[in-house]
Amino acid sequence: MPMSVIEDARKVFQDVVAPEIKSLNTRMDGLEKTVDARLETMSTRIAGLEREMSLRLAAVEEKAESRHELILARLETFASKVDARFEAVTARSDARFEAVIARFDARFEALEARMTADRNEILRAIDTDKRLASLESLQLASRSKTGLGPSRRQSGSK
Repeated sequence: MPMSVIEDARKVFQDVVAPEIKSLNTRMDGLEKTVDARLETMSTRIAGLEREMSLRLAAVEEKAESRHELILARLETFASKVDARFEAVTARSDARFEAVIARFDARFEALEARMTADRNEILRAIDTDKRLASLESLQLASRSKTGLGPSRRQSGSK
């Protein structure tokens, strides 16, 4: 009997379980093929998206580079204009400064000439006063010697 139970179990297994396992294996093979096909489709789509993204990124980078170059060119133009304006303002300021200095130089030279003339005039006046004083003292000395004394004009003015 034990053999017959084993054989019966084997027969039930072959009749019921084995076809089920075979059916499951067939279904699993079908599912694997479907999953593989879908994975292949997804891989193809992802590769396409990667190429598209690479192209878009390259276009964005190219556009950014051209804008960067444009901005740099505009900045250089602006810097050149600012430099030119600064040079013009500097030149005008230098010219005005030189004109002011020239006016001061002319005024100082005129003042110096006037001061020199005034000094010379003062020196002449001092020299004249010294000479006059010397002449008056000589005149007094000569009158004292002659006994005439001071002149009326001198005594009246004192």
